[in-house]
Amino acid sequence: MADFEDITGWREELRDHFEEFGQEGIDYLYRNSIEIIEQEVSISQVQDYADLLMKHKETRDALLVFAEWQKVKLAHPGGIVEPGDPAYKDRPKEIIYLLADFYEWYCMKTDFPCLKNRVSRWGKKLAIGVLQGEIASTRSKEFADQYKETVEFDASFSEKHR
Repeated sequence: MADFEDITGWREELRDHFEEFGQEGIDYLYRNSIEIIEQEVSISQVQDYADLLMKHKETRDALLVFAEWQKVKLAHPGGIVEPGDPAYKDRPKEIIYLLADFYEWYCMKTDFPCLKNRVSRWGKKLAIGVLQGEIASTRSKEFADQYKETVEFDASFSEKHR
């Protein structure tokens, strides 16, 4: 298991990884196969990722900015802010990149495929909910029930559309 106690230098570690392994390293992080697509993502992995995001000031602060951007997006049709929209110029690009890079680093450290972005998506959602007081904790039954319901829906949707 990767050590996430002190994440100082995570950006440099990710950069060094990509410099050392080049396209092969990127391809491996974003590897894809039917086995990966069908691989179940445990709720504990989502919870651990949410805890990691909240544990460190840089990512915790980024989540709060990201949450505000999510509110702006949700106020738009389809949850999408198009390039011509006045709100588009205010999107927090650096925060979006930071969280994406952090997830790549997390995947590199855990040998988890980046394409299984349920960990990133649900981990951010869970962490934001906790930080904003909407969810009691990352281990709350409320979140576990919501996650289980969504995972079951995703699985049944996949079965129907094979």
